[in-house]
Amino acid sequence: MSMKEKLIRLFVRLRFRIRCHGYSTLSNDATGCLVICNHQASIDLLVLATILPEKSWFIVSKQMFPSRFIRWCLSWVNFIDVDSLLDQDWKPLTSHLQHGGIAAFFPELTPSSDGSFAKMNEAPLHSVQQAAAVVVAVYLSGSQYHQSSSREPSLPRTAFPKISLTILPPEKAGKIFYDLLSLALVSHFKGHGSLWGALCRVSRIYGHSRVVVTDSTGASLTYRQIFVRSLILGSIIAKRSKEKELIGLLLPTSAGGLITFFALQAYGRTPAMLNFTSGDKSLLSACKTGGIKTILTSKLFIKKAGLSPMIDKLGYGVTVLFLEDLRQEVGLSQKILGLMASFWPESRLSAVAAKAEDRAVVLFTSGSEGEPKGVALSFENILCNLQQIRSRIALNSDDIFFNVLPQFHAFGLTVGTLAPLLAGVRAHYHPSPLDYKKIPEIAYQIKATILAGTNTFLSGYGRSANPYDFHTIRLVVAGAEALREETRMLWMEKFGIRIFQGYGATEASPVIAVNSAAFNKAKTVGRFLPGIEYRLLKVPGIQDGGRLLLKGVNIMQGYLQPGVGGKAEMPETELGPGWYDSGDVVVVDELGYITIVGRVKRFAKIGGEMISLAMVETCAATVWPDHQHAVVAMPDTRKGECLYLATTKHEANRNDLLKHLKESGFSTIYLPSHIIQVEEIAVNGSGKTDYSKVTAQIVALKQT
Repeated sequence: MSMKEKLIRLFVRLRFRIRCHGYSTLSNDATGCLVICNHQASIDLLVLATILPEKSWFIVSKQMFPSRFIRWCLSWVNFIDVDSLLDQDWKPLTSHLQHGGIAAFFPELTPSSDGSFAKMNEAPLHSVQQAAAVVVAVYLSGSQYHQSSSREPSLPRTAFPKISLTILPPEKAGKIFYDLLSLALVSHFKGHGSLWGALCRVSRIYGHSRVVVTDSTGASLTYRQIFVRSLILGSIIAKRSKEKELIGLLLPTSAGGLITFFALQAYGRTPAMLNFTSGDKSLLSACKTGGIKTILTSKLFIKKAGLSPMIDKLGYGVTVLFLEDLRQEVGLSQKILGLMASFWPESRLSAVAAKAEDRAVVLFTSGSEGEPKGVALSFENILCNLQQIRSRIALNSDDIFFNVLPQFHAFGLTVGTLAPLLAGVRAHYHPSPLDYKKIPEIAYQIKATILAGTNTFLSGYGRSANPYDFHTIRLVVAGAEALREETRMLWMEKFGIRIFQGYGATEASPVIAVNSAAFNKAKTVGRFLPGIEYRLLKVPGIQDGGRLLLKGVNIMQGYLQPGVGGKAEMPETELGPGWYDSGDVVVVDELGYITIVGRVKRFAKIGGEMISLAMVETCAATVWPDHQHAVVAMPDTRKGECLYLATTKHEANRNDLLKHLKESGFSTIYLPSHIIQVEEIAVNGSGKTDYSKVTAQIVALKQT
C-alpha cells in the first residue's frame, strides 16, 4: 500500500469519523467476495474504499464519481465501468472472484433520493454464482447529510458528516441484492434504544420547529411542542404512578393522544392502548389482564363518543384521570421547566435508562374470534419493524400522511402514527375512519399523499369520493383484512391509484409483508419483510399451503398473563421458543409472495372436507359486490358443521350463489346452508369483521 493511499485512508476515516459494526474481517482469501452497499451520495465510493483491502475492484457507473478530487483520491482503485457492460460481458468480474478477489458494487447505480432503496441492478449475481463466491451486504448511513447527496432538500448538509457502516457476515449467492441490503438496513438500526430516543434523533435531523402533526380539531404540533407538552404532562402523571407501570390510554387518534403517549414514554411508563369500540366486557377484560389501575382519557371525548356508561362500569379498582383535570394542575413554574427541558429532551434518556429490549407498549388484539389478548411489544420490536417497512415503502419529507386509523390498533399506531413521525413526515390525524364522506374531502384539502386503511374503509371512501379528491395521493396501503378485487378496481378506475396490499398481526408489531412498487403481485400480500423467518406446518385436510409460524426482530415479547403483574410469555409452539403461531393458512410461492388462504379457526369441516369460510365470503362478494358479507360455521348434527351467510343484500338467494360456484369450479359443499339478511355486518374499531358479534347476531335471529 502506497504512502498516498495510507494517508487518504487515514484522513477519510478520521474526518468522517467512520465507525464499522458487525462483520469485520474483510480480507483477501481463497474465497471471492462481492461487497454490495446502498448508495446515497458520491462520497459513498470514497468511504467504502477506505474499509476494503487494497487491490479491491469497484464496479461503478462514471456518473457516480464526477468529482475530480474523488477520482484523484481513488487513483489506486481498479474500476470497471458498468455502463459499458452487457450481461454477457461480466467475465472479468467472474475471473476476479474465482481467484479470491474482492469487488464492490452499488446495486442502485444512482443515489437514492427518498431514503428507500432505488431500482437495483442484480446482474453481478450471476458472476458470484459462477465463481462460487460470497456476498457481503453493507449498509452505509450518514452520507445522506453530505453536500453531494441528492436526498431530501430539508435534510441538513455538511462537508464531513459522521459515517457509520453495518457489515453483515458473508452469504452464499442465494438471496437477491435487494433482500440482503434490506437485512443490512434492519441490522443497522437494531438495538437503537427507545421511542423517546428515536424522537430526539429525528428532531435534531429535521429541526425542532418542523410541523409534523395536525389533526381535525385544528391542532398543530412541531417537534418542540411535542417535547414541551409531553414533558409537562408526563411530570404530572409521574406523581400518580410508578416507573414501568402499565397505564391505560382511552383516546382517539389525535394530537392529544400522541402527546399523552409520549408523556408516558418520557417518564418510563408503559402505555396500554385500550380499544374504546370493543364494549364494556372487553375493556374490563383488558384492565384485568394487564393489571391496569389508571386510565387516561378526555371528558370531551367520552361525551362525544357516548362512553360514559363504559367508564361507570370500570369499578373502584381503576382510577380514571381526565386530561382536562390534569391541565388545571399545570402552573407557570411547570410550564417554564417543561420549556427549558425541551431544549435537552435527551436528558430523559439517562433518567429513564430505557433499553431496546424493554417494553414499549401493550396493544390488545381485536378479539374478532374470541377474547382480546394483551400483546407486549418492545422498543426493538417497533423500531425494527419501522425499518423493515422503510425497506419496502418510501417516505420523504414532502409527504403528508393522512392517518384515519385508530391509535389503539397496531396498524394505526406503528404505520399511521410512529412511521411518519419518526421519518420527519407530516401527518394529519382524523378521529374516526367511518366518516366516509368527510375523509375524502379532508384528503383533498390537506393535499394528502399517503393513505392507509382496511378494505372496508377504503371501499367506503372510494364510493363516496369525488374523482378529484385523491388527486395528490401517491401511495395507498391496505391491511388488517383481505383487499377485495372490487375495491382494488374501484380505486384504479375511479382515481387511477394502485392499492398495495400488506399483511400483519399485532404480535408482529404489526407488518409482516407488503407489496410495493419494486415487488408487487396481484392477489398476494407481498413478500416477507427482511429479518423474518418463517415455517409452514401442514394442516390436516388442507391440501395447499400450511399454518404460518414466524420468528424475527419484530415478533412480540409475548402475551400478558392475567394475575402475574403484567408478565408476558410467548405461547409454546412445535418449533420451540421465539416462534409465533399466526393461525393463518398461507401459500408462499418460489419468489416469496404470500397468499392468504384463511385462518385455521376460519375453516369448517363439512362432510370430511375442510372449507375456507373466507373463500365463501369472497364468492358472496363477487356475486353481490355492493354489499357486506360474513360467513360463520355452526354445529350440525348431520354434517358436523354447516355454514351461515350473513349479508346486507336483501333478497339474496342460494340459487345465485350456487350458479357462481358452479361457473367457478367450486364444489356445492361451499354453498351456505342458510342465508340471513342483516342491516349491517358488525365490525371492530380497526375495520375487521367481528365474527363473535356476527355469530351472536345470527343466533338471535334464529331464535326469533
